[in-house]
Amino acid sequence: MNRALRILLAMALLGLASCAQQPFRADWIVRNQLWEDSVQTAHFPLWTLSNQAYQYRTGQRLVVLIEGDGKPWLRQHLMAADPTSDDPLLLPLLPEIEVAAVYLGRPCYYQARLAAQGQGVVNDCKPYWWTFGRYSELVVASLVEAVIQLAEDYREVVLVGHSGGGALAVLMAPALAENYQLRVVTLAGNLNVGAWTVAHGYTPLLASLDPMALPPLDTQIEQFHVSGGKDRIIRQAWVESFATRQPNAHFVLEPTFDHRCCWREYAKRLLSDLE
Repeated sequence: MNRALRILLAMALLGLASCAQQPFRADWIVRNQLWEDSVQTAHFPLWTLSNQAYQYRTGQRLVVLIEGDGKPWLRQHLMAADPTSDDPLLLPLLPEIEVAAVYLGRPCYYQARLAAQGQGVVNDCKPYWWTFGRYSELVVASLVEAVIQLAEDYREVVLVGHSGGGALAVLMAPALAENYQLRVVTLAGNLNVGAWTVAHGYTPLLASLDPMALPPLDTQIEQFHVSGGKDRIIRQAWVESFATRQPNAHFVLEPTFDHRCCWREYAKRLLSDLE
């Protein structure tokens, strides 16, 4: 075997190994005893993955994990055909949560998984919903609708969101607080969308809601907003300024964390402490 062929073979094997380790692949789901399903809302089917505690309906608390924005753009002026991240940050946390937990896919994310279930991608899915409208009223309402279906047997809900998922968790909270004892946990949450777009030179998300521009959440909603001291995407000042104007919020700074490190272990510890 010549050297070029050996290199190509090695690259192919590395690629296969990488794919095999990816969360949300069928073998990973089976190995971790998770359950794949979907929730149909008025406008979108949302992909879900749940742990065993949820399948057996144990306890009275449901943890809902909401991922970040993924890859809405391939490059400037070119929207992605599918915004799903190849390396989701919160999804690998799901098998490690002891209480009932569901990973809730955002509208139009995990299109391949939905298609495999025969759900397809409904007509309402278009790049608008993961670019300019990623935090829009319709996206928020769809997530709220899904949580209400998922949490039918629970009286307490904990929303955990990373980055853009943190923004959505905050935006969902007012509607869900009417029916559940609610806690909101954001990890490097995009809680000041206006400041974020200006600082990075992004086009304003005019079709989206901005948590910072809305009234504070109800005092009955306990909030935990955690920021990374080395995060260059979501700055500490934005998270802290949002938290300080909330009536029942805890702000935590983790000095060594950046936008991805080391949120999974932190979330696992925090959820354990909430017990």
